[in-house]
Amino acid sequence: MPDDAQQTVVRSIDDIAAYYRHEDPDQQLLVGIEWERSGVRRDSLEPITYLGDDGYLAVYHKLVEEVGWEALAKEQEYLYELQRGATKITTEADGRPELSGSPQESLHDLAREMRLHNNDIIEIGNVFGIAWLPVCWQPLHGDDRLPFVTKDRYKIYAQMGIESQIKRNN
Repeated sequence: MPDDAQQTVVRSIDDIAAYYRHEDPDQQLLVGIEWERSGVRRDSLEPITYLGDDGYLAVYHKLVEEVGWEALAKEQEYLYELQRGATKITTEADGRPELSGSPQESLHDLAREMRLHNNDIIEIGNVFGIAWLPVCWQPLHGDDRLPFVTKDRYKIYAQMGIESQIKRNN
């Protein structure tokens, strides 16, 4: 890694390519993915929230019960992080799932990991009538419709009055 890598401003694809030209070609470089998405009700386009019989929490429980995901982080019945193999699903501030992929050697492996995750989320979402929007925020509803989950960290954000900023940046 170039000594000035922390101070390099990326302005083009050429800047990115130049950075990697300085990397040792014998070093094993890996690629990973993070992808979050928001859910809406198929019949009404209402937002999915964390709680409820058909919310994100119910999706997480079904992933554990039916698809082989393991609960890593939980508080009582609340699930905040799942894992299967080296792949994780983490919970964003409003409860929506985020794929936190494992480091992969090739784009083909990365694509396979993403397809497996996508199939799980879509199939379980179908049980609850959820359509998944492949974007990292809820474009159809304002922050007032998306309560924070009960995770202690998010309670602190709410007390600080920065929940809107956190939701937009997550």
